[in-house]
Amino acid sequence: MFFLWFTKNKQFRKRSGLSGQITPFLLIILAILLVAAISTVNIGRVSIDKTCSSNGADAGALASASAWSGALNNLCDWNKSMKTFFDQNYYTYGQLQDEADDYADEALLWNVAAAVETSISVSAGPAVCGSVYVGGIIAGAAELLGATMLFEAYQATTSLVATLEYMKSLTENFHEQQWKAYCDARDYMAEAYIDSRKAGLSYAFSNSCISAKLTNEQSDLYNAWLAGDGSWHETGSSGVYSWSDNAVATHAAGVDITTPNHTVSVSLTLPNIASYNLKHTNGSYSAIIDKLEDVIDEATTYASVQYSTATVMGAAAAIFFVAVVLSIVTVALQCCFPWTAAAYGVVCGILEFISAEVITQSELLNTIVAALVNVSAITIAALLATLDTDPAFGLWGPDGTQASSSCDDAEDLMIEKIDSLNIPVANPALWDKAVCTVSQQHPATSVGIVPTSYPEISSTSRAKFSGGDVGNFEANYDPSLTSTG
Repeated sequence: MFFLWFTKNKQFRKRSGLSGQITPFLLIILAILLVAAISTVNIGRVSIDKTCSSNGADAGALASASAWSGALNNLCDWNKSMKTFFDQNYYTYGQLQDEADDYADEALLWNVAAAVETSISVSAGPAVCGSVYVGGIIAGAAELLGATMLFEAYQATTSLVATLEYMKSLTENFHEQQWKAYCDARDYMAEAYIDSRKAGLSYAFSNSCISAKLTNEQSDLYNAWLAGDGSWHETGSSGVYSWSDNAVATHAAGVDITTPNHTVSVSLTLPNIASYNLKHTNGSYSAIIDKLEDVIDEATTYASVQYSTATVMGAAAAIFFVAVVLSIVTVALQCCFPWTAAAYGVVCGILEFISAEVITQSELLNTIVAALVNVSAITIAALLATLDTDPAFGLWGPDGTQASSSCDDAEDLMIEKIDSLNIPVANPALWDKAVCTVSQQHPATSVGIVPTSYPEISSTSRAKFSGGDVGNFEANYDPSLTSTG
C-alpha cells in the first residue's frame, strides 16, 4: 500500500513540501537490519557452540592422555622395582647355590676318605693266640678315623640341607611377593584406566559451556551428575547429558509447544592394555620347588646314612680294640703265670675263640660298612651332579617372555619383570592416542518472526601419551595435543 501511494504521488520530486515520503525506505532498512541482527545472533551462537565443542574435545583428550601417561610412568617405576627385587634374589640365590656346592664337595671329600679308611680296616687279619694283635690296632685306629671323617661328612651334608632349605624358602618368598607385585600393578592400571577415562569425560563436559546455558537449579543437577559414578565413567565409550528449557513457548492461541531439549554428548577413545608380556625364569615356580625338594630329600637321606655309618664304624673300632686287649691278656697270662700246658691251652683256646668270633664279625661288619660308605659316596656324587647341571644358577636363569592377560595365568611364573605391553587397537596409528569428540545439539528459540534451526556442532581432538618404555623403565610418557578440529 505504501509503495502504491508512493507511485501515485510524484510531487516530492518537485519539492512540493509533502513530508513522510522516506518512511517506506526506513521500513525496508529496518527489516534488513532485523534479518541481519537475527543472522548475526544465530551465527554467533553457532560459533560459540563450535568453540565450546572444540574446547571440550581438547580438554577431554588432553586430560585423559595426561592421566594415562601418569599411570604408565608409575608402571615404569613399579616395573623397575620388580626387576631390582628379582636381581637381589637372583644374586642371593646364586650365593646360596655356591655354598651348597661347597658343602657338597666337602661332604664328598670326607666321604671318600672314610671309605679309604674302611678298606684299610678290612685287611687287618685274624688274631693269633700268644701274640699282640697289631693288625687289630691298625684296624681299630682306621675305623675310628673313618668314623670321625664320616661324622665330618655328616656335618657338611647337614649344612647342605640347611642351605637348600634356605634356597627353597627364598624361592617361595620371592615368588609370592613378585606375583603379588604384578597383580597389584595390574589392578592399579585397571583403576588408572577408569580414572583416566573419567578425567577425560569430566573435563570434556566441564569445558563444553554447559553451565552457561543452565539455571541455578539445573546447574546443581548437572554438577551432581558430573560428580557421580555413572556407567559412562567406567566402561562406556561415550556420555550424554540432556536438559530442557524452563520457558515454554506458546502459540498465539495459547497452545503449549513442546519444551525444547538440549543435548551434549562426548565420546572418548583411550586404548587400554590388553595383556602384559612377562620376562620369566628358565624354570617355573613349581619346577624349581620340585627340583629343590628332590635334592633336599636326597641330601637328607645321605646325611642319615652318613650318621648311621659313622656310628657303626665307631662300634667296629671298639670291637677291634677289644680284640687287641684280649690278645694282650693272653700274652700276659702266658708270661706272668706258670700255667700248665693243659690250663694254658684251655684259656688260650677260649681267648682265641673269642678273638676269632670278634674278628669274623668285625670283618663282616667292615664289609657292610664299606659298602654303605661307598653307596653314600655314589649318592653324594649324584647329588653334586644334580646341583651342577646348570651353572647359571639352575632354573632361576632368565629365559623368555610369556603373554599374560590375568593374574591366574602368571601364578606359576617366576617373574623377572614386565617386558612390554600389548595395546591393540583397530587403527594402529591411534595406539598411543586419546581421541575425544564433543557434539552439541541445541534447539531454536522463536524471536517472533521465524523459528531458527541450529545444526549439530561437533569437534574432535587427539592427544598422544607415548614417549616412554615400560620394559626399559623409561618413565617418559608425555601427553600433548596432536590435532584439534
